[in-house]
Amino acid sequence: MVQHKDQHWVPRSYLEAWTDPNALEHYEPYVHLFDRTGNQHRKKSPAKILHMPDLYTIFDGTTRDLTIEHTFSQWEDAFVKVRKKIEADTDLTEEDVANLYVFAGALMVRPPHYIEHFASQWRDIVAKARSIKRAGPGCLDSAPLDLSGFLPGYAERGALRFCRCVGRA
Repeated sequence: MVQHKDQHWVPRSYLEAWTDPNALEHYEPYVHLFDRTGNQHRKKSPAKILHMPDLYTIFDGTTRDLTIEHTFSQWEDAFVKVRKKIEADTDLTEEDVANLYVFAGALMVRPPHYIEHFASQWRDIVAKARSIKRAGPGCLDSAPLDLSGFLPGYAERGALRFCRCVGRA
């Protein structure tokens, strides 16, 4: 069985705080999901909502790199500890506050539409970096110091001149 196949863009560790406290003891904990109108709702386990297969998996041939998923998992574990302190009305340390900031910041970039947005921003940069790596040592000897063309909008105006062995931007 493939591990870490379904990856949540809203972490289970966050969703579990919103489970119905009145759920029967022998039932799996659940949250109430409402439609956009607020009229219809259903009960679902946090494990079964807001996830996609291999959302954060990096594929290299047939190898699945779960670095991103594992990093999110570490941040979620730290968040759970902070959440428990908040629920217990305990003072937070600076490290707790930092962990809360990291978790909240990660929440902002986890949804699928943000992943595609960031991927499109970095796609050209990654392609250039890979071509440099393939070109080998000494490739950047003739590159200018001004690499401002990596910023969106500059490349179209010709600000970026790349080395001859890679090609021209």
